Amino acid sequence: MFDNWLKYALEWLKTPANYFLPILVFSGFGVFAPENLLDTLGIGFWGEQGKPYLGSAFIISASIIGCHYLAVVVEWIRSKYGKFRSIRAAHARLENLTPQEQELLSGYLKENTRTQQFWIKDGVVAGLVHANIIYAAVHQANEDRFPFNIRPWVWDYLKKHPHFVEINHNIKKP
Repeated sequence: MFDNWLKYALEWLKTPANYFLPILVFSGFGVFAPENLLDTLGIGFWGEQGKPYLGSAFIISASIIGCHYLAVVVEWIRSKYGKFRSIRAAHARLENLTPQEQELLSGYLKENTRTQQFWIKDGVVAGLVHANIIYAAVHQANEDRFPFNIRPWVWDYLKKHPHFVEINHNIKKP
């Protein structure tokens, strides 16, 4: 018998929080309204006999609604913080490019293009693809070279900070 009661109580708590809003409003009205207003409306007995029930309904509904919206706010903050961290990590990756990566990405800015042709098995290209900085535009080669596009956020960031891809090193090409 207790199990059935507990099962129904837990099912009742799964009710969406917005269904508890009318309960909160009406129980709050019954608990906090002045006695003469309740008498005028013909529900003066709410103030005398119903306060324990109305007060309990008010506390339970306020708790459920408060917890629901607190969870929504916490999830929103967590989402925003996650985006902030991922953007910060992506910018840090661009600030710590190897000389070979700098040279490869500088070609996008020098030629003012968002697409360049690279050999698909190039390790530097594979590293930048893995870091989500560039991506293969199509999976068909023009001879042995594939077109790779630069991500829009990388393009914008490097346009604002071109010093990250300026080449000041002598790189030996194989």
